[in-house]
Amino acid sequence: MKKETYINRTIKTTRRLVNNGLYSLKRDGFIITTKKTLNVLGIVNRSSYRRWAKEPLYTEEQLREQRKESFDREIKFSIITPLYNTREEHLRDMLESVIMQTYPNWELCLVNSSDEEHAFVERICGEYKEKDNRIRYKKLKSNYDIADNSNACIEMAEGDYISLLDQDDVLHPAALHDVMEKICEEDADFIYTDEAIFNGSDLNDIETIYFKKDYAPDDLKAVNYIGRFTSVRKELLGKCGGFRDGFDGCHEHELFMRLTDAAEHIEHIPEVLYFRRTHGDFAAEASETTGYLPTASRISYELPENSPKVSIIIPNYEHVADLKTCVSSIQGKTTYDNYEIIIVENNSKDLETFECYEMLEREYDNIRVVSWPGRGFNWSAINNYAVREAASGDYLLFLNNDTEVISPDWIQEMMMYAQRPDVGVVGAMLYYPDDTVQHAGVIIGLGGIAGHAFSKYKRGEMGYMGRLSYAQDLSAVTGACMMIRREVYDQAGGMDEDLAVGLNDIDFCLKVRQAGYLIVWTPYAELYHYESKSRGINENKKDRIRTEQEKNIFCTRWADLLKKGDPYYNPNLSLMSFKFEPKLTNTKREQKDRRYISKDLRNYKEEDHTFAIMAYKYSPYLEECIKSIMSQTTRGNVIICTSTPNEYIDGLSVKYGIPVCTNELSGGIGSDWNFAYDQAQTRLVTLAHQDDVYEKDFVEKTLEKLSCAETPLIAFSDYYEIQESRTVTHKDFVNLRIKKTMLTPLKSKRIQHAKWMRRMILSFADPICCPSVTYVKDNLPDKLFDEELKGSIDWAAWESLSKRDGAFVYIPNMLMGHRMYEESSTLRLIDSGQRKQEDLEVLRHFWPDPIARAINVLYSQSQRKRKIKGHL
Repeated sequence: MKKETYINRTIKTTRRLVNNGLYSLKRDGFIITTKKTLNVLGIVNRSSYRRWAKEPLYTEEQLREQRKESFDREIKFSIITPLYNTREEHLRDMLESVIMQTYPNWELCLVNSSDEEHAFVERICGEYKEKDNRIRYKKLKSNYDIADNSNACIEMAEGDYISLLDQDDVLHPAALHDVMEKICEEDADFIYTDEAIFNGSDLNDIETIYFKKDYAPDDLKAVNYIGRFTSVRKELLGKCGGFRDGFDGCHEHELFMRLTDAAEHIEHIPEVLYFRRTHGDFAAEASETTGYLPTASRISYELPENSPKVSIIIPNYEHVADLKTCVSSIQGKTTYDNYEIIIVENNSKDLETFECYEMLEREYDNIRVVSWPGRGFNWSAINNYAVREAASGDYLLFLNNDTEVISPDWIQEMMMYAQRPDVGVVGAMLYYPDDTVQHAGVIIGLGGIAGHAFSKYKRGEMGYMGRLSYAQDLSAVTGACMMIRREVYDQAGGMDEDLAVGLNDIDFCLKVRQAGYLIVWTPYAELYHYESKSRGINENKKDRIRTEQEKNIFCTRWADLLKKGDPYYNPNLSLMSFKFEPKLTNTKREQKDRRYISKDLRNYKEEDHTFAIMAYKYSPYLEECIKSIMSQTTRGNVIICTSTPNEYIDGLSVKYGIPVCTNELSGGIGSDWNFAYDQAQTRLVTLAHQDDVYEKDFVEKTLEKLSCAETPLIAFSDYYEIQESRTVTHKDFVNLRIKKTMLTPLKSKRIQHAKWMRRMILSFADPICCPSVTYVKDNLPDKLFDEELKGSIDWAAWESLSKRDGAFVYIPNMLMGHRMYEESSTLRLIDSGQRKQEDLEVLRHFWPDPIARAINVLYSQSQRKRKIKGHL
């Protein structure tokens, strides 16, 4: 019967995948479909996992030092492992991994219930027991269920902490050492780690890595995301009792639920210290850790019998059609019966809007329109006003006017969690109109300051570790659909009105978390969100200034959290990707191996550098640029940043294994450059232009020069130009010769720090080629580029940086080729005259207007002399 079930399931899955593939080919084309197929098969992700796993967590020298290390506390670990009919090589792998532990104070408690055909199990255990007296062994008369066999191991244990280990699995040599560190640092009584899943007998054949979040009770109620290798204080285990009968297949999950409820200090170590073996039907084996499987439980709580009143608060400015769609979906689909809708009018002018208000109030008894007395747009103030002056519900449900209800029981699903005394805020699953994910919770630090998890995933996909398939704890949710008990809202002091437009909902959630409440997101309350239609995208300078001010407020207030990282994410996961992909470097290795000598003397390494390739549309030169970067003698990290995503860029991303970061709210070249600068999660970043090429030693020589500099700001090299496939240097081109001469004083380390000299050089022209520049983020502001400029954006940045303390590190070698061609943005800006106008604005920072104009005429003429003798 089991075989038939498995075959039927395989046939259904195959049929579904084929149908999806054919549909994707028709809709998305070959390249995108190929990329999706690789992701489904795990090829793309597995390659990144393997690349990540190749970097050792500790060096051999560090492991030797761990063996000598002493701790303030004497703690003995009892590792419990029930054995049943395991394979010989797997058993030996497990035993060797325990013996190789750098922390020596342990015992391994083995209980064997194998049958006669596996008599070698007892022989091997005896062999290892003779080698190491820390191994304890017992043969059971018969095989009981997994709970009883595990409890038999616990009865043998004499240690202070009990650690669970499966018979087929492998521990990292530092596993117990790092658990011991956590116990000593945090007085932890329940500890778990990240884990890797490897295939068969090859530890290097990594299927996936489970980079887990810190303790999250709602996640654990839905699925055993904690996994298997855990260490628990023996007294806590005695208090809660051991494994219980009747929970085969989820016996660990049931035990962990009881242990975490009783534990005082639950700690997660974000390091891969446990390797779990998969063989045969991985789907069946993964039932306890979800992985790729929809095994998560959907939790239901009883709702209050009196159906407390919910106040749905909807700010509105014009956009009658959106408002009508939102209200009609609430009234037509909602099955919860005790709610009111408060529409907060915000300075609308169209008569149609007010006629709509009158119609809604006339048609529905539970709708009320109130007018916010303020001016402009202030989401926080509007909602605070509605709560203070109009809302009468025990529960507040903040809702955008550009949403549409999908789930009839959406209010019940949110209230189930919002009613709990330990929960403060509840968020919902929001989709774009094309049925891709718009909001599935907020990750602090993702994409810069905060980002939506799983953005653009298809509806129905499970996401990393199945996280799109169950209710869970997060740091924040969007205010586009957010439910809160009124008492919690009042306790938190409402929304911060200094955050008028952005980050106010996230800031509010963090305040609620700070007060001791959980933030829960549920996938079962579903709505469409047409994403900020009523507000639009920031387009003017005033809006951009306001956005920067709000970012500064948020980043200052939550600086510690931004530095430490979101506890519901994982420090090993990239903040550049919304797909929960591994970072380009191993976090632990990064922490152990970097040497911060001092603020003004650095030792920069390849892992400290990122090439951020600026890609647009369908450049015929992009692949040549990528090849030059991938062939660097010292490569470091590489990402592609674009505001024009397309199949061509995606295809090159797959081909070369480079992650793509998309600027969804691009406001032009300055916005794109600032975005790319933000995406680089390393101390150094070079913004590579898609048309240019880099010499093989570009990074190597740049790191060498930066490591010798005191407080470097930027490093930049000489360059040559590529004009219609012809290489042009300073020997061939007067313009390049002049620039090289201008930079000559900066060969001196002392002059590199001289602000007066830097400003004198820059006061006549821009001799620094922007794609040759490497930025030292340690010593620079968060935002570098003026988003109002297009042609002189780099020159303006150098002018601003020239006033800062630190060095302009000049590398007098031609380390890159800057391509000039008729369609290039540089020449288009020159031809349009925009470059000349912007250059004048920069020159005015150095000179009085008449002198600035005179210099600008000469500079402009030199730029136009590129088009001579039949070529650029």
